[in-house]
Amino acid sequence: MMSRYWFVLPAGINSGDILLYKFEDFMFKNSVIRNTGQWWKLVTGIVALLLGSIAPFFEASGMSWTVGTIIAVVGYGFTLAFIRCPGCGQRWFWKALIYSEIYRPLFTEPSCPSCNHPPIVTEK
Repeated sequence: MMSRYWFVLPAGINSGDILLYKFEDFMFKNSVIRNTGQWWKLVTGIVALLLGSIAPFFEASGMSWTVGTIIAVVGYGFTLAFIRCPGCGQRWFWKALIYSEIYRPLFTEPSCPSCNHPPIVTEK
C-alpha cells in the first residue's frame, strides 16, 4: 500500500495522527528560540507576515494592499526586533539578515550562536 504523503514520518507516528502532531515539537524541539520561551514571538511575526501578504488577494477579506503591506512589514519587523538572546541581548534575526549562517543554529542548537548562553527553559 502506497503512502499518500510525500515525506517519511518519524517512527511511532501514524499517518492518521499527522494533524495532531505538534509542528514545533517535530521541527524545533532543541531550538534556542523555543528553549528561551520566544516561540510565540516567531509565530506572531510569521502569522502577521503571511496574513499581510495573502489577505489582500481576496477581496472578501476587506484588506487593501496598503494595509496588507503594513501588516506584513510590522510582522517582519517584530520578529527582527524582539527575538533576542537573554544573555547578550543580540537580536538573532537582525544579525541573520547579514550572516545567513546564523539561521540554522537558531532552529537546531540549544544555546545562543553568539555567546553560547545556556537556555533558560520557560516554556514546555
